[in-house]
Amino acid sequence: MYIKLYGAHLLGLDSHMIEIEADISNGLPHFDIVGLPGTALKESKERVRSAIKNSGFQFPMKRITINLAPAHIRKEGSYFDTAIALAILLADEQIVLSTEQYNKLGNQLFVGELALDGSTRRNDGIFPLVLAAKEKRYKKMIIPKENQEETASITGIDIIPIQHLRELIDLIKETPSDFTPIKTTSIETNVKNTKQLDHEKRRREERTLFEDIKGQEQVKRAFEVAAIGNHHLLMIGPPGSGKTMLASSFGTLLPELSEKQSIEVTKIYSVNGGLQGEVGLRKERPFRSPIIQQPQRG
Repeated sequence: MYIKLYGAHLLGLDSHMIEIEADISNGLPHFDIVGLPGTALKESKERVRSAIKNSGFQFPMKRITINLAPAHIRKEGSYFDTAIALAILLADEQIVLSTEQYNKLGNQLFVGELALDGSTRRNDGIFPLVLAAKEKRYKKMIIPKENQEETASITGIDIIPIQHLRELIDLIKETPSDFTPIKTTSIETNVKNTKQLDHEKRRREERTLFEDIKGQEQVKRAFEVAAIGNHHLLMIGPPGSGKTMLASSFGTLLPELSEKQSIEVTKIYSVNGGLQGEVGLRKERPFRSPIIQQPQRG
């Protein structure tokens, strides 16, 4: 039987919608994934096999072919585990849906990595994937529960977090349950409300504010001119003269991030795994230091 579901993956900061096609036929047992899968995606065969068995279902001993379209784009990461597992169970008719229920799957996006016991695991980069799904007018997106905080600023799409493959089955079968979309606030409201929170966060993290720096008046004047005119700055000086301290505090001189800039910064943090446990958009301007922290030796 042939089944088609929809997922997504990242290529840099760009999101691509992917069709997950599953076909199961009689023949020698074989499980193959085609469509330029990366190494992590090839390994999903074993994760999916164990997740299906440990969720109370039977892994079909037949010829299974999973195609990820379009085939010319290389797919990386573990975003497709839940979609592949669900497609196999539907194609093997272990899950039977009505025509209406199956048609609804065309407006849903499935993203998430599976553990061997069938539970979901956090994926980096969920924020830009949800934004792309919203732009493509999908009505619902299923994500791992550990990613729900970072999507709290996106409205216009129902985002449903799940903890286990069995929860996903109950969801698509429309079994009465406690599945409700994440309560979200608009991006515009989130940008407006995070200004004071980010300022207090900097204070709590003891990040030096520009106005707290004493001395170095000529250098501080140069920073102010650069901030006003949007110029580049090159600092040269001996170690310990304050270059890193001044650079880290430079962001407090710059104007607030616009909505577009805030979304772009949040995308980068999401892809880099820097949004764990955080709710909403990153409003603070990022700072990267070339200094490598040496491990402490006791």
